[in-house]
Amino acid sequence: MNRPVPPDCYTSIFKNAPDALLLVDGQGQVQRMNTAAQILFRAEFSALENLSLEALIKLWEETPLSEQFVRLRSEKSSRNVTAFIPSDDDERVDCEWTSACFEDQSGNLWFLLSFRDVSNTMSAYRAALEAATLASELASHDFLTGLLNRRGFMEFLEHELDRAKRTGTHTGLVMMDLDYFKQVNDQYGHACGDWLLQEVSALMTASLREYDILARFAGDEFIMLLPETTQSEALIIAERLRHIIELKSFEQNNIRLKITTSLGVISVQANFDAPAESLISAVDKALYLAKASRNSVYCLDVEMT
Repeated sequence: MNRPVPPDCYTSIFKNAPDALLLVDGQGQVQRMNTAAQILFRAEFSALENLSLEALIKLWEETPLSEQFVRLRSEKSSRNVTAFIPSDDDERVDCEWTSACFEDQSGNLWFLLSFRDVSNTMSAYRAALEAATLASELASHDFLTGLLNRRGFMEFLEHELDRAKRTGTHTGLVMMDLDYFKQVNDQYGHACGDWLLQEVSALMTASLREYDILARFAGDEFIMLLPETTQSEALIIAERLRHIIELKSFEQNNIRLKITTSLGVISVQANFDAPAESLISAVDKALYLAKASRNSVYCLDVEMT
């Protein structure tokens, strides 16, 4: 036979519970809080008695608890995660909080709110999320220049070709190679070669339009996606880049470098119907033909299929 539980036992459970507990009346006024709640909210109950939840917690980052309280009146229970700052000098506290609604013997409405500090768990979650974001960034970007790598570029190219079909516009591609780049590495070392690639990347980024996409394709090869660009327009852009780099002097630690580039150019109409890889093959062939004479631009007509 079950023994009756003394009333003071429930009082002791409420007082010593490890989670922060608030007993709130039907008007949203705090009537009781346990020791864990006083620690969490950095406040003594004597200073908060009969205050509203909004007065107790002023700096909620998510939906204010007073707004949540309106919803609680129509729900038997709920579970949420939110964050607040107990005072100006405190750090952010992430809390998982639950609510239970009940009536006393007189029919008065009450809410029992339970708060659990999950700051460590949320901190670990945010760290894992940042790591996943960084991993995704590294998978699609070149670590040396910060530009898209081949994988990232191909994703952009697929999307742009689909968009061009819907809008009926041309798509231009330019592939560029630094002439005699191996001689830079051989004469000045790979550190100098890496620095030169970074400088060229920055120069091209500043010289292209905002909506153009630049990527480091491989080694000293760069590729540019030129949305809504005809063949003649792509040719002008490529020639302008060739001229800018030819005139530029790259200087570091008493080393002064003058380089030239070779560029291959293609442009396809919106009805181009072939895999994106075939465009890469075509612009790579155009670059190969440009490198036959160096410091030049070669434009290749791409056949419709």
